[in-house]
Amino acid sequence: MNKKILKKALFGMSLLELSLSSCKVSTTNTSTIKTTTSAKTTTTVETTTVETTTAQECMISLTKNIDEAGSISGEGNYLYNSVIILSCEVNKGYLFDGWYDGEKMISDSKTLEYTVLSTKTIEARFSYDKYKVTIENHTELVISGAISDNDYSYKDNITITTNNESSNYVLWYINDVLEAYGNSYTFTMPNKNINIRIEITNSIGDITYDRDGNKIYFGKYPQELVTDDELKSELNNIAGELPNSSNLNNWNDYNYYFNREISSYMYYIDIDYDKDGTYDYRGVYFTEYRPIYAISAKTDNTFQEKNNYLTNEVYWFSYDSIEWDILFEDNGKALIISNLILDSQEFYPNDTTQTFEHNGSIGYTNNYELSNIRKFLNDTFYNQVFNNIQKGFIEETLLDNSLESTNEEENPYICNDTLDNIFLLSCSEALEYYPTNDERKAKATDYANSQGIRDDSSYDCNYWWLRSPKSSYGSMVWMVYIDGQFSANMAYMTHYGVRPACWINLI
Repeated sequence: MNKKILKKALFGMSLLELSLSSCKVSTTNTSTIKTTTSAKTTTTVETTTVETTTAQECMISLTKNIDEAGSISGEGNYLYNSVIILSCEVNKGYLFDGWYDGEKMISDSKTLEYTVLSTKTIEARFSYDKYKVTIENHTELVISGAISDNDYSYKDNITITTNNESSNYVLWYINDVLEAYGNSYTFTMPNKNINIRIEITNSIGDITYDRDGNKIYFGKYPQELVTDDELKSELNNIAGELPNSSNLNNWNDYNYYFNREISSYMYYIDIDYDKDGTYDYRGVYFTEYRPIYAISAKTDNTFQEKNNYLTNEVYWFSYDSIEWDILFEDNGKALIISNLILDSQEFYPNDTTQTFEHNGSIGYTNNYELSNIRKFLNDTFYNQVFNNIQKGFIEETLLDNSLESTNEEENPYICNDTLDNIFLLSCSEALEYYPTNDERKAKATDYANSQGIRDDSSYDCNYWWLRSPKSSYGSMVWMVYIDGQFSANMAYMTHYGVRPACWINLI
């Protein structure tokens, strides 16, 4: 390199060279220019060296100031002077503030055409969106900590306090759902507008639980048939048009089975009659009878009809407080089971004796871990029965599903232990807490009768499922017979009852 080139390299670069200096480059020296002069006595060769510089790759890195605010794309290695697209998708609850190079905003557009001139790190900056809090104070209490109709940022922690000094309880409803009780309420602002309703009561038994000796009254479920004609007529008007398989018309589909397949023929609707945010009545309507076997086709003769519940009629049931028996109590906790049989459900709608894939894994039909009845208890039942405060009293329980839990010496069908909120008793638990046949007898509610539970007037009691598999057959499950004895039958039976159990923390 001559002195001029060396001086330039040491003391100054052009703008182009400054940009290229932060990217990968290649330099090529060539000696390819050759001139030949012919004469009688001499040949002259002239060689020229040419230095060329070719730009290659510049690295564009992208970062976010709030990681969960959205997704960004466009990062990579690009040739110098390339035009690339930077883009972002913004999640709900966030705002896009712009693309930044250090503290300098490049653009506030979510989609940006960007010319690559050097290796660079570009930051996508987001902020939290704001949502409105509306407060309805239905008390004479003074509140502080938030102002009605003000906007608050998503994820803000907000505490609203009352000046309650009485023995009454302050109730906090969020969007008409009871969320808490107490003199103050702390919450994290969601990514939507919310309505907070404040009420006061002198008793919280209905929203937590009541206790009377060895009985717990906890949660609500449809139970007793409504017989008042005037009330039934009013409820029918509220419910509106009846459902069918192509249009539910505000009703819900039970998704019960015909011939192992979910079919649309039985429906329900829940009514908040007194507009207090909780359901008071459930309507039941069906166009076909529920078969006694979930693997069977349509039938004209089921226990629904025998229980005097007929097709194409609407039946209404009141949401009543569930009475639970305390089976065991220790150290501020209690194991409880519903005193009545609350529903009628199949264990699983199949009769195969081989293992097969269902509910996310492979097992036998009588596998409690994979059963439909377990899903029903911990999803449908759990969410319909308990408000959010009551759910906080329920202790998630690791259930013993070992050989010992089946009361058998051998059993090839035992499943993994399960972690559940609501569950069925095992054989060993039923025997431990109900030592005699008479103690194991149980009656069904009107609502369970409407679902097609098997009724036997000679005993005035009903059948109810246990969670333990029977060792003799891959689709047989232990249950309690109408006379209180232990028995077993096929998992696909729809006419056996459900007596939920759970552990709760006592106040």
